[in-house]
Amino acid sequence: MSVQQRRDDVEDRAGAPPAIRDGVRRIDHVAIAVHDIDEALRTYLAFGFTIVHDETLQQVGVRLVYLQPTNPADEGTMTCVQLVQAVGAGPVQEWVATRGEGIHHVCFAVDDLVRFTESLPGEESAAAFRGGRDRRACFLRSGAHGAIIELTELEPFGAYAPWTDSEDQR
Repeated sequence: MSVQQRRDDVEDRAGAPPAIRDGVRRIDHVAIAVHDIDEALRTYLAFGFTIVHDETLQQVGVRLVYLQPTNPADEGTMTCVQLVQAVGAGPVQEWVATRGEGIHHVCFAVDDLVRFTESLPGEESAAAFRGGRDRRACFLRSGAHGAIIELTELEPFGAYAPWTDSEDQR
C-alpha cells in the first residue's frame, strides 16, 4: 500500500461513523481450543504465563482461562491467551471434534459493541452475548479472510445498562 493510499484510507475513515472511525482498541485475546485446560495449563505456565481469570460459561458450554505473560507493569492492558475447553455441547465441542486442538479465534476489543457492529456492513444484526470476564461480546458472521473474529467490549457489562438473559442483546 502506498503512502497516498494510506492517507486516503485515513481520510475515508474521518467521515465514517464514530464506531468505525475510533476502530478496534486492541487485540483482546487469541483463543486456543483445547481438550483439557488443566493439561494445557502445565505447558503455558511453564512458558511463564500467569492465570488472570478462570470461569465456566454454562450457557455456551465452555470453560475459559485467560493467561498473560508475567509482567505486572502491563497487567490488564496486554493481549491475553485464552484457553477454551468445551464442557458441554456447542460450537467449541464441534470445533475440537472436527479440527482438533489449536487456534480458534482472535478477539478485538471495542468501546461499544452494538455501535461498532451496526457500522459494519453485513454485521448489523450480530447477536451479542455475555462473554468471558462478564463483557458483552459477539462473533462476526462474515469472519475475515478465513479467520474467526470475536468482538468484546473493553469494560465488564456491569459498567453499562443492566444485562437481561434474552438471547440477542441488540
